[in-house]
Amino acid sequence: MISIQTIMTHFDLSKTSIRAAQVAASLAHAYNARLYLLHVREPYPRHGRIAGGFFEAVQQKTGGEPSVKLQDVIPQNIRKELTLEKIEIVGSPVHKVIIEKVKELSVDVIVIAADESRGLIDGLKKGLAEHVIQQVPCNVFVVKSQKMPSSS
Repeated sequence: MISIQTIMTHFDLSKTSIRAAQVAASLAHAYNARLYLLHVREPYPRHGRIAGGFFEAVQQKTGGEPSVKLQDVIPQNIRKELTLEKIEIVGSPVHKVIIEKVKELSVDVIVIAADESRGLIDGLKKGLAEHVIQQVPCNVFVVKSQKMPSSS
């Protein structure tokens, strides 16, 4: 039997990453494991001339991007039964930040959302999930996006 003491999930508020966080919470509950909820956001551009200074204005007014609300990811009734830590990091590229954090925290399993293809160009480059899967030293649980049934 394998020992799963620490589980991490990365979420960015996409539907699939929220599902991945919920799967991670279920696994953490089942294995009585610590759960790390990791949210990585890339820094705003430093040059204020981009978009007429819009990014700088938003960052000054809000202190950065809005914080992700834990209750938006995992409901309170499940959260209260878990040992969890929410980690928010500003960094780039996102996949490298995730990989570094997995190593730093000695994570046993990472639960990650499958990349959602947005067109031809996405098929030609590696997505976040693919980078993470290939480079983390731990086991990986991939959560696929839910497809709507086709009507025929």
